[in-house]
Amino acid sequence: MRRQAGKRLSDRALLEIYLERVRHLSFEARIVKWVFALCLSLPDGRAFEEQTGYSGRFSLQPRLPYPQGYPLSALLIDDLSAKPVLDLTAEETRRREQPIEEPLRRLLRSAGPIAELDEGPGF
Repeated sequence: MRRQAGKRLSDRALLEIYLERVRHLSFEARIVKWVFALCLSLPDGRAFEEQTGYSGRFSLQPRLPYPQGYPLSALLIDDLSAKPVLDLTAEETRRREQPIEEPLRRLLRSAGPIAELDEGPGF
């Protein structure tokens, strides 16, 4: 949500709104989920789709500084490590992002060989 009452919200305003919304909830009840829809549409008309996501919990103590444009990352606690996502090691971040990477790989594999993709890094 980047707009409220027709106004674009700054990072700080968005962070304050979410803090206010979850302040009354217990830590166990502050579950958040990100859902990602992945779609690959090819010129020959074939289309492939996957849906994935990950979850965590919101803290009431923002971890500052946070990356510009991503204020909610200041509140997000990783479920597996119980650490703020901004404090995750590279390995912990890779593990956290794995639920997104696997469906992306499946989507690309289901499309079959595509020369431009086969030559790219990481897949």
